Parts: sequence; structure tokens; C-alpha cells
Amino acid sequence: MRWPPATMATQHPDNAHAPWWKKDGQAFISTNDEIDELITLFGELSMDEYMWDWEGKYVDEAVGEKIFARAHDLFSKRALGRDIHLTYRIPAFDGEAMHRMARAFMNMLSLADLAADIGMHCPPVREMFLPLTTTANQLISVREAFMQVADYHRGIFHGGKENGGGLRSAVQLTPLVEDTDSMFSIEKILRPYWESLTKQKTDLAETGQRVFLARSDPALNAGLVPAVLAIKAALSTSIRLGEEFGFPVYPI
Repeated sequence: MRWPPATMATQHPDNAHAPWWKKDGQAFISTNDEIDELITLFGELSMDEYMWDWEGKYVDEAVGEKIFARAHDLFSKRALGRDIHLTYRIPAFDGEAMHRMARAFMNMLSLADLAADIGMHCPPVREMFLPLTTTANQLISVREAFMQVADYHRGIFHGGKENGGGLRSAVQLTPLVEDTDSMFSIEKILRPYWESLTKQKTDLAETGQRVFLARSDPALNAGLVPAVLAIKAALSTSIRLGEEFGFPVYPI
């Protein structure tokens, strides 16, 4: 598996001018256009990773079916989940409006079933980003929730057998830290979370762990200098903790 990804893209915002890949010349980017954009960036720019953004926006939940149908040859040569990566930024954890997070969970599981049915590499989606992460408990709760959903899915649709190429055990949940206070105290987030993964005998030495540090929001909310210092502090702490736990850390 090619890991970690070196280059990432995400959905194109509406622009003053149409992007080069927009065939009708219109600057408005519809959800259907986003599917074409994903295929274009994987195919023409050779991106390693595309972040499919479920947070705070309407997304096409049939993304898997559509990209496999429109670009079967591309994804046969560059397999999702192995050579290139489709990563979901799921909705933030708030303990209440969790229906969109539940849909993202089931989307990952059903997409793994589809990939297995049509002979594609499985699982296609093996990682989620959790935005607005401020505590380890958020990460632990979301990961446990996904594993419970995966168990129900396996029991109901697969007769208790492991589904989706071992998606339950293979999925990674990566914190997306977006405020300077949390960056300066990122050890309080990472240490308990990584300890919980270690206790579950997750093979961290092989996969390592990624840490996603926001750049624009901290600068907007706290200022340029605090944002730069907070990210440097978070990077230093993350690498040191990785060395202590004995696995590589891959910052985004």
C-alpha cells in the first residue's frame, strides 16, 4: 500500500471563473460536478488522496457508485484504499445531531460491499478525519461508535463474517485539530487516544498515525503568529509522542 499520501485535494469551491475541468464553462460547482472533479484530479493530476467533505455541506452519498461507474479503468489501475485514497471528513462530534455521521459510517461500509462485489480493491475508504477535535474522548467515542455500527452491519448483512476486507479493524480515525489552544495542548488529545489504540492491539508500528492540523481557521481566529507557533508546537509534540509510542507520525 502506498502510505502515507503525499498530495491531497478536496471539493472545489465556487469560483469567479470556471475551473479548467468544467465542461459547460460555468463557475457554479454542483454536487455532480464534484464527482467529475474527483476523477479528474486522480486521473490527470495524479493526486494521492481526495478528502470527501461531509462536514457542514451537502455531498453526493453515491460517490462510490458514480466514480466506479464513470472511471472503472482508472480505479482498476490505481486502486482506492491501496494506491490512492478517498478519505471522509465526517461531521464534527457534538453528541446530538449525529444522523449525518451515521450516514457516513454506513456509506463506508456499503461502499466496501460494492467494491467487493465488482472485484475492486477493498476497502476503498479506510480513514476518517474528525473535525473540531478538542478531546481524546471525542475520538474514542466516534471510533467505538463506528465499530459498533460495523458489527451490526456484519451481523445483519454478512452472517457475522468480516466484511469489506476487514474494514472494522482497518479503519483509522484521525483528529483534525482546528484551534490554537488545542494545538498547544495536543498531548492531552493524542496520548489518551493513542493509548486506547495500543490497548486494542492496533498495529500502529505498521500504519503509523496521522495528525491533521488546520491552518486557515487558527489564523483567522487567533492571528497569524499564534497560528504558526501553535502548529510548530503541535508538530513537535506529535513527533515526540510518536517516538515514545514507537510508531511514525505523519502530519497533515
